[in-house]
Amino acid sequence: MGLGLIHAKFGHSERARCEKPSVDARMIPKRALILKISVPLLGMLIPIAGAELFLRIKGDSATGWTPQKQVQLLKEAKERYPPSAPLLKRVCKERPSLGRRNFTTLGMRLREYAYPLVKPAGSYRILGLGDSFAWGWGVPDNRLVFFKLLECWLRLKNPSRPVEVINASQPGSAASYYQNYLESYGYSLDPDMVLISFNLNDAYIKHASITINKRPAKRPEQEEGFLVRHSRLVRFFYERIVRARVRREFIANVRDAFFLGPERAKRWQLAQANLLAIASGCRQRGIALKVIVFPLLVDLDRRYPFTREIDEIVRFCRQNEIDCINLLPTFLGKKSDLLWILPYDSHPNEVANRLAAETIFNYLNQTGLVPFPKGFP
Repeated sequence: MGLGLIHAKFGHSERARCEKPSVDARMIPKRALILKISVPLLGMLIPIAGAELFLRIKGDSATGWTPQKQVQLLKEAKERYPPSAPLLKRVCKERPSLGRRNFTTLGMRLREYAYPLVKPAGSYRILGLGDSFAWGWGVPDNRLVFFKLLECWLRLKNPSRPVEVINASQPGSAASYYQNYLESYGYSLDPDMVLISFNLNDAYIKHASITINKRPAKRPEQEEGFLVRHSRLVRFFYERIVRARVRREFIANVRDAFFLGPERAKRWQLAQANLLAIASGCRQRGIALKVIVFPLLVDLDRRYPFTREIDEIVRFCRQNEIDCINLLPTFLGKKSDLLWILPYDSHPNEVANRLAAETIFNYLNQTGLVPFPKGFP
């Protein structure tokens, strides 16, 4: 009986000891569950809130753009990439700036001064053709566009011998425009040299100036939702996803235009036909022809995505005995966004135009083509 009593007491106390923790077991897991949820959640929300606040104060590179910031970028570009010779610092400002407007001259609406239809006796006339890069899209002063800088430096180099560099470029034009203008008006101007600024856009149907490694100009606004509109952090990641997608699509489309068979490369084939017709027309008339291969100014300080396409244009020119001036080595290694007119528009700014003009000027000098043919008085 004693043993039974002891066992009963022991059993009761054992049950009591087991039942008492069972009350805490219902409470502790509940608190632990709250802690398990709230601590990681706070650990996530605090950095997110901090990042959101930081982006609202600082702003993203594109959404936080201001004219003052663009002025600073241009100033940095001038300091990083100064002119290579004293002559190349000069800008001829004896004529007024035409701004960003076209004027009727030489049979077309051009961003150019009034030149006589008949070439003045003893002068050397260069006719420049190109698209928006050569027209000077986004450059407020036409005297800072590379064709006009070239004219300025040629005149300063040979002040006793008049030189004209006529910029007959048109934004959005393709190689067909160059041929049509020459046949309609250009050859009648009696040029001594034709300079064609050829860019990848001439063989690619869409505008090639929208930057592929910065915020696309329109895509986010067309696709954004509530969170993108109201959260800087969500927009920050959203824009980078869009940029990556646009970048992949853009590179693929440009590459397809050159290398994916006759249907996809139809515009490049047409451009080749235009260039061959221009080369034939210039040879028949004794006109020097130079093709300026102007690269897209993206990823210059990284792995440039369009080297193969540039090489294809250069190969075509050399194979058909067309002199070409490849500007890609001029720009490789430089910081791309310092050469753009805007953070989301990679048209060359005035520094990029000066760099292009320097290369063209030096090429013509070194080859003895600046700017007079043999026997020029």
